Amino acid sequence: MKTEVLESLDAVGPAAWQTLHAATALRSPFLTWTWQSEWAQAFAPGDRLEIWRVLDDAGRLLGVLPLYEATPGVFRLIGGVDVSDYLDLIAEAGREAEVWAALLASRPVAQSVWDLHSVPSASLTVTHLAALAAEHGVEATVALLKALIPSLDNLERALGAEAARGGALREGVELTYRDLLAALQAKGLVVEDPAGHAFDPTRHEALSHEPAPGFAEGDVVKVLRKGYSFGDRLLRPALVKVAKEEDGSSGTPREKVH
Repeated sequence: MKTEVLESLDAVGPAAWQTLHAATALRSPFLTWTWQSEWAQAFAPGDRLEIWRVLDDAGRLLGVLPLYEATPGVFRLIGGVDVSDYLDLIAEAGREAEVWAALLASRPVAQSVWDLHSVPSASLTVTHLAALAAEHGVEATVALLKALIPSLDNLERALGAEAARGGALREGVELTYRDLLAALQAKGLVVEDPAGHAFDPTRHEALSHEPAPGFAEGDVVKVLRKGYSFGDRLLRPALVKVAKEEDGSSGTPREKVH
C-alpha cells in the first residue's frame, strides 16, 4: 500500500471521494465530499490540513483520513467537534484494519496528536485501533476513552428511566454501568461531578445562571451532564446550572468550553 499526506481536499477530488464514501460501512452524510469541503471552508479557513490518503498497489483509493490542525500539533477530524458519532476514517468496508495499519506505519512518531472525536462506538476505530496502534508504538487510549463516554451517558439515562420500577433489569443495567466505569477509570478516566463546588469556566459548561437558596453565588447548583478528563486533558466539560444573586446578574446565559 502507498500512503500520502495531501494539503487539500481537492487533491483527492470529489469523484474519487464519493466513490470511496459509497463503499464505506458507515456512509455517514458528515463524511461526504460536500459536508467535508463546506465545513473546512466555513470553520477551518486558513488552518493547516493533513489529508491522509491510502492507495493499494494498483493505485486504487482505499482510505482517507481528513484532519485539520485545531491547535499547534493537534489534528482533529474534519466535520465538527459537535457532530455526535458520525465522523471516522473513510475506508472501504472490510479494509479498515489494513488502512489503519498503513496510516500508523507511515505516521511520524511523537510529532503530532490525532484527536479522533465523534467516532461511533461500534467502529473499528474504537474497537481495534488501540491494539493496532500499540503494534506501531502509538498510544490510542484517550481516543478510546472519549469514544466510550456516550455509552456511559446512555447507561445513566437507562438507570434513571428504571429507577421507579427497580427489579432485575435495573440491576443488570447498574452492574453494566459500574463495570464499564470501573474499567475506564482503571485506564485513567476521571469523572468531573462538580455539584456544590465553584463554577470553573475552563472545566464546566454553564447552561444557566439562576437564584438558588443555600448556594453561594458562582457555585454549581446542579450537574446536568457529568464531565470527564484524562490526566491534564479535559475530554468533555460538565454541563451545569450555576447559582447567582436573586436580584443581580452574574455571567452570561451560556459559557461554553470547546
